[in-house]
Amino acid sequence: MVRLLAGRGVPFLGRPKTAVREGGPPLTLYEWLDDEPELWPTAQRGFRAAATLLVDPVADELDLPGGATTLLDLGGGHGFYAAELCERNPGLSATVFDNPAALDVAEAEARERGLTDRLTTRGGDYRTDDIGGGYDAVLLFNVLHGHDPAEVRALFERVHGALAPGGQIVVLDQFEGGGRMNVGRAAVALVSLTYRATLGRGVHDADAVAGWLRAAGFEDVERTGLRRDPGSELLQATRA
Repeated sequence: MVRLLAGRGVPFLGRPKTAVREGGPPLTLYEWLDDEPELWPTAQRGFRAAATLLVDPVADELDLPGGATTLLDLGGGHGFYAAELCERNPGLSATVFDNPAALDVAEAEARERGLTDRLTTRGGDYRTDDIGGGYDAVLLFNVLHGHDPAEVRALFERVHGALAPGGQIVVLDQFEGGGRMNVGRAAVALVSLTYRATLGRGVHDADAVAGWLRAAGFEDVERTGLRRDPGSELLQATRA
């Protein structure tokens, strides 16, 4: 991804000091991609490649409600996680909701896996547009680090309203202080700096996120660390 962006006059590359001092870059990664829409698929293929490292342990740990038939992958972009879950759960259908320009890779994923009847896409702004309702599960994978605490809390409230009673929210992200060893914690700190330089945001504290979930009306919050990516955790909670 960095190689792709290098040499294109991207405002956030090479300027982490400025981002830290001023709170963010002059233009975020996603704002820049909106100005260069032909690069959205390339960016999503890069995000998809990273997801291949975690898809198996995440899918193994994910506890979908019994008999779940509808899944919303919010900000899911490449759709790789949603496609994998559809293949593992034959009765499941999924909607990947993201920026319209970010969905080409998810649509190709559905075609390549023969899932076009069960994996669909929907373009929009998940912060403000209608995201539908009555879902059995909603994924928020690598979304939280792009938002400040107030935005995360508002997003949890939106997801709560979109879930059926007893539905499951599943959060995957890196979290402050995560990692069992110093090298893992250092890696998370470096990732957070990268997010600050590219998005103007950073990783959140997992305990704080769990509290925001409860405040939004979720219960039974469970946290699972992922050995393949020290510092990343899976948080699952149920709509009461």
